[in-house]
Amino acid sequence: MNKIQFRAWYPEKQKMYEVAKVDMWGDPDQAVCDLASNDEELFDIYLNEVETMQYIGIKDKYGREICEGDIIQTYFSFKPGDAGYGVSQKPFVVKWEQGRTGFRAYKPNAKALHLLDVIDFFDMQSKLYEIIGNIYENPELLKQS
Repeated sequence: MNKIQFRAWYPEKQKMYEVAKVDMWGDPDQAVCDLASNDEELFDIYLNEVETMQYIGIKDKYGREICEGDIIQTYFSFKPGDAGYGVSQKPFVVKWEQGRTGFRAYKPNAKALHLLDVIDFFDMQSKLYEIIGNIYENPELLKQS
């Protein structure tokens, strides 16, 4: 069974939290969640006040859970004569793609999509990914691309 887990960026506090509980009973506008961090717990925060990010079911090379909104670096190359192991030139952002009903990673600010600008995730390749930040806490990483 897939592990369903979320974390949330709470703009009011400018802080990332683990989502401990989601209550979607009744009116969708009244859906709330409980948030937890190492030093704080928050209860009954409206879901529309946070940016939720789902765990995609794959961990990076250090065993950290990759979530939607993470900025990752890859360790592979398709250049002829290459040993197949090199750091990607640009970071990728993990996003949900509705049309494919799955998560993919994209190079930010790409003018047109090219095969090398998109990553489809496979668990057997998890050692090829490294989380280097996320779009909320590390937006400067997107400007480097």
